[in-house]
Amino acid sequence: MTEGLTALPRLGGIAESLQLRTGGCSGCSTVGTCRTCRPLAKLHQEAGDNRSLYCQHGGYGA
Repeated sequence: MTEGLTALPRLGGIAESLQLRTGGCSGCSTVGTCRTCRPLAKLHQEAGDNRSLYCQHGGYGA
């Protein structure tokens, strides 16, 4: 907001960087194609849920 309209083109990159797979998803062999909502996956991870509940990839990681 403080940077005005000239900052709008950068918002896409900022949003993408906030969705990077970290924590329980780091090291996953399919991280480049994952479309699971990162905030939702993080909630599942923090709750200790089985990865099969939120991971869309058959290998469930590396």
